[in-house]
Amino acid sequence: MGTRQETEDRREKYASARTGAEARSLGSFTALVIPADFKLFGFRKVGNYVIDILPYTVGDGNPNARKGQIYYERTFYVHKQLGINKEQVICNQKTFNKKCAVCDERAKMSQDPETAKEAGKMYGWQRRQVFLILTPDEKGVHVLDQAHFNFGKQLDGAIILGNAEKYDLFYRRSGGQTLNVAVTEEPMGDGGKFLKASTIMFKDRRSLARELVEKLPCLDDFVKAADYKKTKELILQGAPADPSDDPSNTKTRTRRGAASPSGSPSGSPSGSPSGSPSGSPSGASPAGTPSGSPSDDPSDIRRGKEKAARDKKKRGGGTTGETRKRTSRTKPAASPSGSPSDDDVPFGDSPSGSPSGSPSDD
Repeated sequence: MGTRQETEDRREKYASARTGAEARSLGSFTALVIPADFKLFGFRKVGNYVIDILPYTVGDGNPNARKGQIYYERTFYVHKQLGINKEQVICNQKTFNKKCAVCDERAKMSQDPETAKEAGKMYGWQRRQVFLILTPDEKGVHVLDQAHFNFGKQLDGAIILGNAEKYDLFYRRSGGQTLNVAVTEEPMGDGGKFLKASTIMFKDRRSLARELVEKLPCLDDFVKAADYKKTKELILQGAPADPSDDPSNTKTRTRRGAASPSGSPSGSPSGSPSGSPSGSPSGASPAGTPSGSPSDDPSDIRRGKEKAARDKKKRGGGTTGETRKRTSRTKPAASPSGSPSDDDVPFGDSPSGSPSGSPSDD
């Protein structure tokens, strides 16, 4: 038999099945960078939940509080449903006002009226909030990562409509409030359902231990800017990056998603389409004259050339007209339906049922 230490070493090699099951039951994986000793908490079923939201000392980047102040949440924005694993990534543009690979892709697609609506659905953003909480249902401090539409919006309403003197600082260590949260099931636009906080009520709570609050991490450190190159690779799912992003690459390639041109390009030395006068060898039969049976009559040759010229003019006119028709399309003046809203579907990952319209800071 081995020593107790050897037994513990062997045990440490096993991954926790419970940890994986809890993560999967939350419905989606977070875009946050959470310390290893903290677990995510989620509303897994309809019912009533008791939650204490904890205060923390604000760091860099919080849009609602200054560095060094005491606050209770960090707002951030994500892009969802990316790649084959339906991952979430931080939206750098909305969260940090930095360059964002997903927003750039959406902007490119929005230039084409035929893909503008699809761009809004595929690459919209969602407003989310992260909290540190205590709940009697779980041991220790947990991380609550929720869409504003599902939880924060109801919390804001309870604060604004409630007792301003008590609820303005509901999260303070001494004299704070516990939240009673009623969670209900709501329908989604695609026929599915998701869980949402329907009502939130406050009640007085005991003072939190000072030692507990002083050891809490900074929520602003959980929100990290997404790597541009890695995010773009996630969008393309292994496809080579656009050569324009690499100054050292002088080669060009067909634009992703564009159809391959039919036939050889005009002016090709070989392989020209049948009947095309461009690139025809000297002495070839004019269009409309059977191959191998040229006429010696000059008038026949002249009529054949005139017919070929008329055919060329017709073909050129059709192409020009078609081109004019394509270029006459104008970009929609308003944002396309399906553009992202800050409050998107929070628990269900499907974009179906997301509020349509132009982006809003709500």
